[in-house]
Amino acid sequence: KDIEITPDNKIALAGEFFKEGRAEKTYIYILDLDGKILNLIKTETCPPEIHIVAEGRYAGIWLCSQRIASTDGKEAERIRVPGKLSRNSKRIFFAEIIGEASAVLYRSEENSLSRWEPEVTVYFNMPIVNLLGIWDEIKGRIYFGAFLAQKGRYSNVVVIFSSDLREIGRVQLTVSREPYEIWRSVKVSPEGSIYQLYIDKKQYIVIKRYET
Repeated sequence: KDIEITPDNKIALAGEFFKEGRAEKTYIYILDLDGKILNLIKTETCPPEIHIVAEGRYAGIWLCSQRIASTDGKEAERIRVPGKLSRNSKRIFFAEIIGEASAVLYRSEENSLSRWEPEVTVYFNMPIVNLLGIWDEIKGRIYFGAFLAQKGRYSNVVVIFSSDLREIGRVQLTVSREPYEIWRSVKVSPEGSIYQLYIDKKQYIVIKRYET
């Protein structure tokens, strides 16, 4: 379902197992770069998006807003937060759709897991189908993605915010011509590059990089 590389050069791989059409188990496999399984961690069933928190008090491998392992792949004290932690463990991000074509982005105060800054409302030119995700990078910029649709028109857009949550740009991503089942089609690197996985009209699997 998902894959990430840790700062210690371990591979974290999420696997979801089904029984009678329903998700029954979720596992995180920790592998070295040669593919050897170093650890296998069972966790609760949830939408299995792996998130790496690279540094700080809550560094580790996170799944479904819960830390399940340290960055070296060993099981760690389980901690849960109401959203997605920043790379340096200092803030939490959370977003929700509040209208047909608008969403709200929330960010906690620095070094707080419970106090929130004023929210930011993000407006789009078409109705929102679903949110693609929230990411932050080493310079402090925030990336917020959404998939939009209206009367046969479709759009994947990533909105970029400065470290003080001012909108500084938008990037239009490719839209597949057919509805393929790709679980996590967009990711943002620590340096701020946007990566997108999609299938083109010739049925090739394509990874595209967008520089911001």
